[in-house]
Amino acid sequence: MNPALIARMQAPGPKKLLALDGGGIRGMMTVEVLAEIESLLQQKLGRGDDFVLADYFDFVAGTSTGAIIAACIALGMKVADIRAFYLSSGKQMFDKAFLIKRFRYKYEDEKLAAKMQEIFGHDATLGSDKLRTVLMMVMRNASTDSPWPVSNNPFAKYNQRERDDCNLDLPLWQLVRASTAAPVYFPPEVVQVGQHDFVFVDGGITTFNNPAFLAFLMATMEPYKMNWPVGEDKMLVVSIGTGTSPQANTDLEPNEMNLLYNAGSIPSALMVAALNEQDMLCRTFGNCLAGDALDREVGDLIGVRGPIGPGKLFTYVRYNAELSAEGLGALGLSDIKPEDVQKLDSVEHVGDLQRVGKAVAQKVKPEHFAGFVPGAEHAERFESFKRPASKPPRHKALARFDMLGHDQAFPELSKDEAEPPKPQAPRAKGGSTEASPVRLGASAPAACRPGDDFTARFVAYPPSDEAEVESVLRKLSPRAETHLGLKQCHWKAGTPVRVSLSGKGLTIDPEAEQFVWEGSRVVLSFDVTVPEATPEGTVVLKFDVAIDGITVARLRMDLAIRAGADKRDIRTTRSRAASSAFASYSKQDRQRVLDRVAALQINTGMDIFMDCLSLHPGQTWKPRLEQEIHHRDLFLLFWSKPASRSKWVEWEWRRALDEGKKDDMEIHPLENDVEPPPELSDLHFADPAMAVRAASVTPP
Repeated sequence: MNPALIARMQAPGPKKLLALDGGGIRGMMTVEVLAEIESLLQQKLGRGDDFVLADYFDFVAGTSTGAIIAACIALGMKVADIRAFYLSSGKQMFDKAFLIKRFRYKYEDEKLAAKMQEIFGHDATLGSDKLRTVLMMVMRNASTDSPWPVSNNPFAKYNQRERDDCNLDLPLWQLVRASTAAPVYFPPEVVQVGQHDFVFVDGGITTFNNPAFLAFLMATMEPYKMNWPVGEDKMLVVSIGTGTSPQANTDLEPNEMNLLYNAGSIPSALMVAALNEQDMLCRTFGNCLAGDALDREVGDLIGVRGPIGPGKLFTYVRYNAELSAEGLGALGLSDIKPEDVQKLDSVEHVGDLQRVGKAVAQKVKPEHFAGFVPGAEHAERFESFKRPASKPPRHKALARFDMLGHDQAFPELSKDEAEPPKPQAPRAKGGSTEASPVRLGASAPAACRPGDDFTARFVAYPPSDEAEVESVLRKLSPRAETHLGLKQCHWKAGTPVRVSLSGKGLTIDPEAEQFVWEGSRVVLSFDVTVPEATPEGTVVLKFDVAIDGITVARLRMDLAIRAGADKRDIRTTRSRAASSAFASYSKQDRQRVLDRVAALQINTGMDIFMDCLSLHPGQTWKPRLEQEIHHRDLFLLFWSKPASRSKWVEWEWRRALDEGKKDDMEIHPLENDVEPPPELSDLHFADPAMAVRAASVTPP
């Protein structure tokens, strides 16, 4: 399972879907449109160069070449990197003449397959936790003569781990390859699903070469179990085409429509009709904000009332172009010959395709994303915010907390001596004012030396837990400077929160953590390294707290860097923080463990392997399990009566012992009255509610 993906799918707020058409090398047009969208969203969200489309879109769908791009986006790739991939590999992927020469080789040896494995990894599966969004790819199962939309939706019927034909176990590269197996251009792809070998070909020869409406159905229909809410303000569907090539012939005579003519024209005619139908369905049931005219009768359907009464099911935008002489002329590209950009394998004219894509990208407007870019109206204000020239004098161990751009300085006082000012709470979604109070605090050393490592911590908690939180932080880092109750905010349960930490010249891992506020304490840990070459002076540790893309709080703490600092001044531990873990548990405890691991994933960003469920050690997954146990930083044993009786769980923890990982093992009890195995009786029973990262640190 992918706990981070599950948390994202179930998080409140509007959902954003991206659907990408098939079209061979014409996917370069799509890439250029995506580059414009990425740039626009980065600017509106006030994000840095590390922003990727996977940070914004929750669901990415693609067919054929669109499946390649969709998978790249879901993995968190920048559009610039996807563009470079198409430019460097286009001939190998889409040049028809080049590929026909390779029909005599095995599928594994063809260069397209090699490129897919190079990009997506040979061992990565559809269930990989590296996929940051819901991903759907459309292909046609020639063996069953049916379209196959395959996704990593963890709730889908054929994605359940207890099935021997679980789709999540299928190689990601092979599914992408199957969706791009265009007849004539590429040979079919044979994929083993459970006990069956299925022959797959390009999804573009199904009715879903434009997968936009299918993606909407998967996100909302009950059988798929995602059940995302519908409404113009609750869902955005962005659809990008690879150009249309209508073969109008006003001089056609009936006697010309012979067998040869029909064989060459009917498949294309059916694909164009299906493409148009999917677009029309989206414009009918969605509130269309952008799109070219569908035909002369219905027009573009922008602002047209649908058949379901007032309001529509989602907001919809469509970016595409007609690759005829007339269509290219309308884009100001009359110098491009239509035949040079209409072919799926026109790799010699990829530059012209880029020009067309950039022209289509001019149709992308900020208002198309209005209501789906949280805090966009404030982004410019925050970006240009300058601190006043005059500041209050700095006090010893000063902790400065900024709320929505206002500086306030607090000397080192106890919570009984001074109360923080009343908060300016973030606006609640949907107009609801129901929110609970939450206090923020942090822990970090007062001073350190160049070359030192330490752990800085951020904490959010209800006011009633302050004493307990202080005790927890003291145990983790007894000599740290701890500041609690610096500010009291009001957050709704279910609010996604992102906390980032930065400091000039410091190396910080991770740079940001995310969690969902559920009313109980959250402790986040950041490993900080002070490079040897750091000059003496003061570095400001900057905790920035964001909700829905808006920075709602800023916490600053001074860190003195001095070469002669006494080691006692190093307030936090030097131990390495864990970034990955292997979760061992009984199949009967699956849901309970999933709930806990999802919370840990949100709070720590930890990469947790969960795909062992009920596997027998003798099965073919044994080498994979051995590899995961060996390479993971921690081994998490979720202990219960069923786990104590499971020989599969026993095999896993014994394997961890054989690997010499006892010091990296943690037992998380699911029940109170179950004794651990004698071999593990000296291990501490961890508190399941604590973040694994924090639990891995040993106080000095």
